[in-house]
Amino acid sequence: MLKRYSILLKVFFALFLSFLAFFVSQDVLKIVFAFLGVIIFALSFQRFRKLFIVLVTIFVFLPALFFVSLSAIHTFDYINPFYNPAFHSFMFERFFGGYHDFFPEKESNSPQKLYPDKNLKAASDVRLYVSGLELDFSPNSTLISIPSNLITTRKHNVLEISAPQGKRYGNYTYVVKIGTKSKYKSLLVHSNGAALKGNMSEKVNDMTIECNGLALNGLFKVGKMIVNCNGATLSGEMNASTVRIDANGLVAHLSLNGVQDFAVNCNSAIGSVSYLDEWSGTRLFSLKGNAGTFSVKIPQNAGRLETTPTGVLVKIVRY
Repeated sequence: MLKRYSILLKVFFALFLSFLAFFVSQDVLKIVFAFLGVIIFALSFQRFRKLFIVLVTIFVFLPALFFVSLSAIHTFDYINPFYNPAFHSFMFERFFGGYHDFFPEKESNSPQKLYPDKNLKAASDVRLYVSGLELDFSPNSTLISIPSNLITTRKHNVLEISAPQGKRYGNYTYVVKIGTKSKYKSLLVHSNGAALKGNMSEKVNDMTIECNGLALNGLFKVGKMIVNCNGATLSGEMNASTVRIDANGLVAHLSLNGVQDFAVNCNSAIGSVSYLDEWSGTRLFSLKGNAGTFSVKIPQNAGRLETTPTGVLVKIVRY
């Protein structure tokens, strides 16, 4: 009788670990909990327990580890490893989200755009925390235009704009327009996916972009530009003194004006930069990566460009 209870206890504990593996969001934790569950389940066998563990390891867990390593990307799951979107959606959005959530219509896979319908007075420091963002810089306005369901807080000279939380807001792209006739000291963009376009008529002292995916195209007048993204596609003109780019994958076709220090740290990089202005003395160009090809064009009468490429083939051409 005691032996039977011991087996049942092991089976119950194995099922509990399987339950944790199902609801945890991180792939590594899924594999760990599932592997422990298999071992404990195998211990309940009288015979062939070692063979069972070996076969499951070879044919299940090793392939799973391989595919997880291939598909690993930067996510925010570490903030709450037991948050599972499917479970959260079912348990909370369906039962506490309102009457219409009981009879949801078929959702479109493509995000819906929400356009500006509210104007804000600009501030010297602007911070945007919006997961899906289309940011348009308008040289003909002094205002910031946003969709009315975005949340705003203003303290002294700092204006924060953020998106409401929850699954129901996850399939939206918020269109925000920033009038660049106003002067900005700093601009921070923190987003899961962001598209930036337009022209800056006034110079921004510091501009920082932190996101998972970025598409940037336009004229950007900044003192210092910092880009920290998983994947970035950059085009247009950067009129800046310092540009810092950290990206897992980078595709860039940029024109540089007045850039004294240009530095890229990435896994792979493809593209080109063209210096528009001439200079005397020395400017810095650094590109560190593991693979890729990059071309750098500088004016015929420009000064010296000190390059420090690592892992990426860089070709310098004078025009």
